[in-house]
Amino acid sequence: ISSSTNLVYHLSILERELQKPIYFVAGNHDYWYSSFEDVKKQLTEVSNISPYLNYLSSKSYIPLTNNLAIIGHDGWYSASCGSVDNRRFTMNDWVNIKDYKNEGSYHNMNAVCTLSKKEAMLAAKHIHDSIKEVTRYYNNILILTHVPPFPDVCRHNGEPTEREALPWYCNTFLGDVLA
Repeated sequence: ISSSTNLVYHLSILERELQKPIYFVAGNHDYWYSSFEDVKKQLTEVSNISPYLNYLSSKSYIPLTNNLAIIGHDGWYSASCGSVDNRRFTMNDWVNIKDYKNEGSYHNMNAVCTLSKKEAMLAAKHIHDSIKEVTRYYNNILILTHVPPFPDVCRHNGEPTEREALPWYCNTFLGDVLA
């Protein structure tokens, strides 16, 4: 877990210390203090020049063995399950990520949902397209994402995620692709 201001630095530490392939996706905290576009660009650039860092959101798939490939995407919450009407529940993302702040989203639930759904759909499309491509060559696929694709697997302290939090902890669009 990092934030945009330290993300490349933290990845460089992992790269230097491990000196082995690192396959990763970004989480919501990684976007804090920047924008979706800037963080994705930064991670794609560092992944393109590194011999070890592999940002999965910028690649269709990566072969791991003769019969196994890895695909992935940061994912994002889709605001499409649970209850989005609860004003008591807010995400720090809406204050700390420039895209939400630019839309005035902290005070506008429609803007929060629209932007969240847009990012969630991008993730689902990437996984969909990657699956179509990779299954031509590989029988086994490992999929990485930050946001769970099914409401049933969203847990907090071992319990099902509360209805008010569920829209912000699940990407049902990706779940539909996988189903």
